[in-house]
Amino acid sequence: MSMEHEWKAPNLHNVAFLRSAVKESDFPTDSLPQIVFAGKSNVGKSSVINKLLNRRNFARVSAQPGKTIHINYFDIDKRMCVYPKRSSSVGVH
Repeated sequence: MSMEHEWKAPNLHNVAFLRSAVKESDFPTDSLPQIVFAGKSNVGKSSVINKLLNRRNFARVSAQPGKTIHINYFDIDKRMCVYPKRSSSVGVH
């Protein structure tokens, strides 16, 4: 059995801000899998991302609900992309 096809968990310490998108043309166009954390305003989407990555303020947490206008994409170990997204915009991407 070949070891080259064995799945390896991504390194959650190797994370980086990828980009901020406002319109569809700003969305990433690479072929990385994307994981979205969708939910209503001020329910803790960014807090969950921070907790999973064991970072305090990596994904910015807003004090004012409903003020998010950008979709912030984060690269995880050059293997996947995660982002929080308000549920009112789910399905746009």
